[in-house]
Amino acid sequence: MKIVSSSSIDTIQVAKRLSRYLRKGDCVVLEGPLGSGKTVFAKGIASGMGFDPDQVTSSSFVLMQQYKTKRMDIYHLDFYRIKSMIDLHGIGYEEVFSSKGLTIVEWPDIIEGFLSEDHIVVKIKTISPTKRSIDIDSKNKRIKKILTRLAK
Repeated sequence: MKIVSSSSIDTIQVAKRLSRYLRKGDCVVLEGPLGSGKTVFAKGIASGMGFDPDQVTSSSFVLMQQYKTKRMDIYHLDFYRIKSMIDLHGIGYEEVFSSKGLTIVEWPDIIEGFLSEDHIVVKIKTISPTKRSIDIDSKNKRIKKILTRLAK
Protein backbone atom coordinates (compact mmCIF):
# COMPACT_ATOMS: atom_id res chain seq x y z
CA MET A 1 0.00 0.00 0.00
CA LYS A 2 1.47 3.33 -1.03
CA ILE A 3 0.30 6.63 0.40
CA VAL A 4 1.49 10.21 0.19
CA SER A 5 1.20 12.01 3.50
CA SER A 6 1.02 15.81 3.42
CA SER A 7 1.73 16.34 7.13
CA SER A 8 2.60 14.71 10.43
CA ILE A 9 -1.12 14.62 11.18
CA ASP A 10 -1.73 12.62 7.98
CA THR A 11 1.07 10.21 8.91
CA ILE A 12 -0.43 9.69 12.36
CA GLN A 13 -3.85 9.03 10.80
CA VAL A 14 -2.41 6.38 8.44
CA ALA A 15 -0.73 4.64 11.37
CA LYS A 16 -3.92 4.84 13.47
CA ARG A 17 -5.88 3.16 10.69
CA LEU A 18 -3.31 0.37 10.52
CA SER A 19 -3.25 -0.02 14.32
CA ARG A 20 -6.90 -1.13 14.36
CA TYR A 21 -5.86 -4.40 12.69
CA LEU A 22 -2.64 -5.15 14.55
CA ARG A 23 -2.54 -8.14 16.86
CA LYS A 24 -0.39 -9.37 19.71
CA GLY A 25 2.83 -10.76 18.27
CA ASP A 26 2.88 -8.47 15.21
CA CYS A 27 6.09 -6.63 14.40
CA VAL A 28 6.13 -3.30 12.54
CA VAL A 29 9.50 -2.32 11.08
CA LEU A 30 9.97 1.38 10.30
CA GLU A 31 12.55 2.26 7.65
CA GLY A 32 13.60 5.67 6.41
CA PRO A 33 16.27 8.31 6.78
CA LEU A 34 16.75 10.40 9.89
CA GLY A 35 13.83 12.83 10.28
CA SER A 36 11.56 11.03 7.82
CA GLY A 37 8.76 10.37 10.32
CA LYS A 38 9.40 6.92 11.79
CA THR A 39 8.67 8.07 15.33
CA VAL A 40 5.63 10.01 14.10
CA PHE A 41 4.32 6.75 12.61
CA ALA A 42 4.99 4.98 15.94
CA LYS A 43 3.00 7.76 17.69
CA GLY A 44 0.08 7.04 15.37
CA ILE A 45 0.10 3.32 16.13
CA ALA A 46 0.25 3.96 19.89
CA SER A 47 -2.47 6.61 19.64
CA GLY A 48 -4.69 4.22 17.71
CA MET A 49 -4.36 1.79 20.61
CA GLY A 50 -5.31 4.39 23.21
CA PHE A 51 -1.85 5.49 24.35
CA ASP A 52 -1.04 9.19 24.66
CA PRO A 53 1.04 9.98 21.53
CA ASP A 54 2.83 12.80 23.38
CA GLN A 55 4.44 10.10 25.55
CA VAL A 56 5.95 8.38 22.48
CA THR A 57 9.43 9.66 21.77
CA SER A 58 12.38 8.52 19.73
CA SER A 59 14.01 5.88 21.84
CA SER A 60 17.50 6.34 20.33
CA PHE A 61 19.08 6.89 23.73
CA VAL A 62 17.00 4.34 25.64
CA LEU A 63 16.90 1.61 22.93
CA MET A 64 13.53 0.29 24.11
CA GLN A 65 10.39 1.79 25.57
CA GLN A 66 7.25 -0.01 26.66
CA TYR A 67 3.79 1.51 26.34
CA LYS A 68 0.89 -0.16 28.13
CA THR A 69 -2.50 -0.04 26.43
CA LYS A 70 -5.78 -1.84 27.11
CA ARG A 71 -5.35 -3.88 23.92
CA MET A 72 -1.73 -4.94 24.39
CA ASP A 73 1.71 -3.80 25.40
CA ILE A 74 3.73 -1.99 22.74
CA TYR A 75 7.51 -2.37 22.65
CA HIS A 76 9.18 0.47 20.75
CA LEU A 77 12.80 -0.28 19.84
CA ASP A 78 15.19 2.13 18.17
CA PHE A 79 18.50 0.65 16.99
CA TYR A 80 19.94 3.83 15.46
CA ARG A 81 23.03 3.78 17.70
CA ILE A 82 23.55 0.00 17.63
CA LYS A 83 26.57 -1.13 15.62
CA SER A 84 26.45 -4.89 16.25
CA MET A 85 24.32 -7.60 17.83
CA ILE A 86 26.74 -7.63 20.77
CA ASP A 87 25.50 -4.14 21.68
CA LEU A 88 22.00 -5.56 22.15
CA HIS A 89 22.82 -8.09 24.85
CA GLY A 90 21.22 -7.21 28.11
CA ILE A 91 18.22 -5.21 26.87
CA GLY A 92 15.96 -8.27 26.50
CA TYR A 93 15.06 -7.78 22.84
CA GLU A 94 14.72 -11.55 22.29
CA GLU A 95 11.95 -11.70 24.90
CA VAL A 96 10.20 -8.73 23.28
CA PHE A 97 9.90 -10.54 19.95
CA SER A 98 8.47 -13.62 21.62
CA SER A 99 6.10 -11.60 23.80
CA LYS A 100 2.37 -11.17 23.57
CA GLY A 101 2.73 -7.52 22.65
CA LEU A 102 3.23 -5.46 19.52
CA THR A 103 6.80 -4.65 18.54
CA ILE A 104 7.75 -1.49 16.63
CA VAL A 105 11.35 -1.31 15.41
CA GLU A 106 13.13 1.77 14.07
CA TRP A 107 16.47 1.24 12.28
CA PRO A 108 16.00 -2.56 12.02
CA ASP A 109 19.05 -3.34 9.81
CA ILE A 110 21.07 -4.85 12.66
CA ILE A 111 18.37 -7.45 13.46
CA GLU A 112 17.10 -8.11 9.92
CA GLY A 113 18.01 -11.81 10.09
CA PHE A 114 16.27 -12.17 13.43
CA LEU A 115 12.87 -10.87 12.24
CA SER A 116 10.10 -13.27 11.27
CA GLU A 117 9.22 -13.51 7.58
CA ASP A 118 5.79 -11.96 8.10
CA HIS A 119 6.71 -8.69 9.79
CA ILE A 120 5.17 -5.47 8.49
CA VAL A 121 7.54 -3.11 6.67
CA VAL A 122 6.80 0.62 6.61
CA LYS A 123 9.17 2.54 4.32
CA ILE A 124 9.01 6.29 4.68
CA LYS A 125 10.66 8.63 2.19
CA THR A 126 10.88 12.40 2.40
CA ILE A 127 9.35 14.15 -0.62
CA SER A 128 9.45 17.69 0.79
CA PRO A 129 9.72 19.25 4.26
CA THR A 130 6.11 18.22 4.99
CA LYS A 131 5.32 15.48 2.43
CA ARG A 132 6.20 11.83 2.89
CA SER A 133 5.81 8.75 0.74
CA ILE A 134 4.71 5.82 2.91
CA ASP A 135 4.92 2.29 1.54
CA ILE A 136 3.50 -0.47 3.76
CA ASP A 137 3.98 -4.13 2.87
CA SER A 138 4.21 -7.59 4.41
CA LYS A 139 4.51 -11.22 3.38
CA ASN A 140 1.84 -12.04 5.96
CA LYS A 141 -1.43 -13.00 4.19
CA ARG A 142 -3.60 -11.44 6.93
CA ILE A 143 -1.72 -8.15 6.69
CA LYS A 144 -1.82 -8.17 2.87
CA LYS A 145 -5.64 -8.43 3.01
CA ILE A 146 -5.78 -5.59 5.52
CA LEU A 147 -3.53 -3.39 3.36
CA THR A 148 -5.75 -4.04 0.35
CA ARG A 149 -8.76 -2.91 2.39
CA LEU A 150 -6.98 0.17 3.74
CA ALA A 151 -5.84 1.22 0.26
CA LYS A 152 -9.46 1.65 -0.87
